[in-house]
Amino acid sequence: MQSIIVIVIVIIIIIVIVIIIIIIIIIVIVIIIIIVIVILRGWGGSLLQHHHHHRHRAGGDPCSSISIIIVIVIVIIIIIVIIIIVIVIVIIIIIVIVIVVIIRYRRHPKPPYSYLALIALVIRAAPGRRLKLAQIIQAISSLFPFFGGGYQGWKDSVRHNLSSNPCFAKVLKDPAKPKAKGNYWTVDAMAPPNKSIFDVWLSHPGDIVHPALRG
Repeated sequence: MQSIIVIVIVIIIIIVIVIIIIIIIIIVIVIIIIIVIVILRGWGGSLLQHHHHHRHRAGGDPCSSISIIIVIVIVIIIIIVIIIIVIVIVIIIIIVIVIVVIIRYRRHPKPPYSYLALIALVIRAAPGRRLKLAQIIQAISSLFPFFGGGYQGWKDSVRHNLSSNPCFAKVLKDPAKPKAKGNYWTVDAMAPPNKSIFDVWLSHPGDIVHPALRG
């Protein structure tokens, strides 16, 4: 869903940029026309004056005026081309950035399990049926690509479930240091929550166990 929103935003941005390009080109064309008209009027008046008073100089001025017009038109065309090239480069950069962002933050489907069930699954599948917090997080992210992206908030949910749910018990690494970090967590099957997916897992583990944990 997020990728679709980003794509729509990019399309809108590109459309806006294209409209801006068209407006700029129209403005520049109008400016060119105005400049040419002004120059031609000035050249026409000068030519008429030279025709009446300085007939012998009339042959040189038109060429000079035409040369000026040509130079001005060429300069303006070059400016238009430069503007278009710059805008096209900007559009390409925007598209590349958006594609990179979409690829980097593309989310896989969220697994149909609660955090409680996910934690229980990886703990029960571990040797000794106990894991440290870092090991639980690593196991979940390895099994489910959804948790392997840029989103990190799920780790706080894992910590919250471990510390607040009675179905998980802390096993001290060193009983003499109960507040030390790096303790293990295990599943306390004697205190499962009521009417949760964890109850289903206890009675019918094959119904929700991830294929990677079956064997």
